[in-house]
Amino acid sequence: MDAVVLRMIGASEEEVLAQARSIIGACRAHSAPLIISHALSVAMEIGADGVHLGNADAPIREVRALVGDAMLIGYSAHSIEEALSAQEQGADYILLGHVFETPSHAGKPPLGLAEVSRAVAALRIPVVCIGGIDLSTIAQLKAAGGRRIAAIRALNAGDDLTAQARALKEALLK
Repeated sequence: MDAVVLRMIGASEEEVLAQARSIIGACRAHSAPLIISHALSVAMEIGADGVHLGNADAPIREVRALVGDAMLIGYSAHSIEEALSAQEQGADYILLGHVFETPSHAGKPPLGLAEVSRAVAALRIPVVCIGGIDLSTIAQLKAAGGRRIAAIRALNAGDDLTAQARALKEALLK
């Protein structure tokens, strides 16, 4: 499933809400689920398809009680243990990373491909890999069992976001 994740770290709730309102129509027109990262109130207000949580957000069970099954709940995990816990609490998918070295996590060791393999084998829910994923690392990720990606830096690497997304998807599906 392709999706748009609105992630605006450091932005005010009003800024996130304004951006979400400005893109939800395009997401609906292209049948792309809109997932709001770290802003449950915004996700609920605009009727987003999902909310993405991290360890600083409300617990998954509390969020599930508020949104029911109408909204996807994703969770950022940095270990297999954290991913398994999130699955047991009711997460619909895991964002696992960072898999490879990445400038956004300079100095922090990546999880690596062995952890991707372990997570994919252990979890019943989709595992979305993030961190250092681009056209040069997709083949390695696929060999480890990774089939879903989030690629922020790679998507923004060129002038044409659509072309970048298409190239990444083609490499992933190849």
